[in-house]
Amino acid sequence: RYTDIIKFAYYLNNDHSPKFGYENRGYYACAMTHNRWGFGHLVYGGKDFFVNWADFPSIYHFGSNSIAAHWLERSGSGTYDYDVKVVTSNNRGKTWSSPQTPHNDGKLGEHGFLSFYNDIYNDLGMIWLDGRNMSSDHSSHGYGSMRLYQTTLNSKDGLIPETKLDGRVCECCPTSAISTKNSLVLAYRNRSESEIRDIYIIHCTRDKCDDPYPVNN
Repeated sequence: RYTDIIKFAYYLNNDHSPKFGYENRGYYACAMTHNRWGFGHLVYGGKDFFVNWADFPSIYHFGSNSIAAHWLERSGSGTYDYDVKVVTSNNRGKTWSSPQTPHNDGKLGEHGFLSFYNDIYNDLGMIWLDGRNMSSDHSSHGYGSMRLYQTTLNSKDGLIPETKLDGRVCECCPTSAISTKNSLVLAYRNRSESEIRDIYIIHCTRDKCDDPYPVNN
């Protein structure tokens, strides 16, 4: 049984021993069981990680021996060209699936601040900030709006096509999500046309998702 999970990343050389300065970087994870840390297992190795002090990788335990992990990966030469990558493990992190991208827009731009959750059917849910509607140059006037998207991953259908939840949100604030017995609560920072930015909630049941509403009135 998991009591804690941590993720970390460092450079690795050809024989997978730690060595800072090598061109390839690896994303590792290990679990704490009975108050002791286990051996770190490689989640994914590569050299195209997008590293951001505010938007960082995560690991999520979503049932039994199943774990999901995500990170950001560069998709182009632009400063803000990066995608979300997601992998899952069904054996407590000993092996991992091939990376998948939850957004299928295929556009260069910002995609990040992902949060995992168990959806109402106990499948793996995800929400994230999606910049497909934004220009690559943030200094230009009217560069577009960041949006909030959601999708689900299950063993039968794989990744379900994403759904837009909000068409105008803050560009650089984390999301959050939690499941209760009969519903979901999704949280993020909204952005109004008059540039007021408040924490908003979306409450979802089996039948529908309510319109977003602010935490404070």
